[in-house]
Amino acid sequence: VFLDCPGFLDNRGPEINIANAVNIKQALHGTASVKVMIIINYHSIKADRGRGQRELVKILQDLFGSAENIVRCADSILLGVSQVKAKIVDDETDDVGLIELSDVQAEFGDTHGMDSTTASIVELLTEKMFLYHPLDKGNKSWQNRGQLTTLIKGMSGITDPSRIFQSVLTFEDEAMLRKLVDELSRRVADAMQKKDFESAADALSELAQLEVIGNAFVTRLIYEASQKTERHLTSLGQDAMSLLLLNQFDQVEGLVQELQDIEAFFTGDIARIASDISARMSTALTSKRNEQ
Repeated sequence: VFLDCPGFLDNRGPEINIANAVNIKQALHGTASVKVMIIINYHSIKADRGRGQRELVKILQDLFGSAENIVRCADSILLGVSQVKAKIVDDETDDVGLIELSDVQAEFGDTHGMDSTTASIVELLTEKMFLYHPLDKGNKSWQNRGQLTTLIKGMSGITDPSRIFQSVLTFEDEAMLRKLVDELSRRVADAMQKKDFESAADALSELAQLEVIGNAFVTRLIYEASQKTERHLTSLGQDAMSLLLLNQFDQVEGLVQELQDIEAFFTGDIARIASDISARMSTALTSKRNEQ
């Protein structure tokens, strides 16, 4: 199965970038093994003294989680360079020159001015580089379709993708993500306060879906929202017990019904806790009435 990922660090807006990050991570985590083929535009290699290489290394460090993981997974990585002209013509002499893999490797592999970590990753990627023409009109050192297919099939796969791959987000994406998580957390709290349990469950479900991004801030807020909801359930149980001791049976029934409504709309631990508390309160209510 070939998965064509959307471009990383696109400028189509944080919402699309966040959605792409979630989809890519979910797709990668659902595989038995992964082989990574990176495509970089030749013009980005030539531009601005290695900016394209530095940006690529930054993306890969975010995707793989660390430079160490990139090195460890080197046998599962290929780097293809697109939009390379197979031939160039000298405007003055009309001499025709052939562009070979070694020429592009020399340009890409220029690590002047890079820090040691970036330089080491660039050097690794240089060794993993290939050139390819979709109509097989490349030069001697270029891969044709059959050769490239064989090369890909012969690669080792990354067999622990769920542990390796992380979400790739810009600073703007993370700021938008924090704003979104804050808003969903607020919606959960407000809906619980208004006893609109269906809306609270929907907001918490949306919040939980964002956990796949693997952002520490998101994970913490999801945990806090869940804990706040669970504390609300515990508080209902304590209120019901206090009312039961005062023989306020109708009010206890109201709280039990509230717990049952929560159980109906929520899933997971919250539904289980609501079910346990409501069952205990119902049993206690029946026993108390029988004593009267």
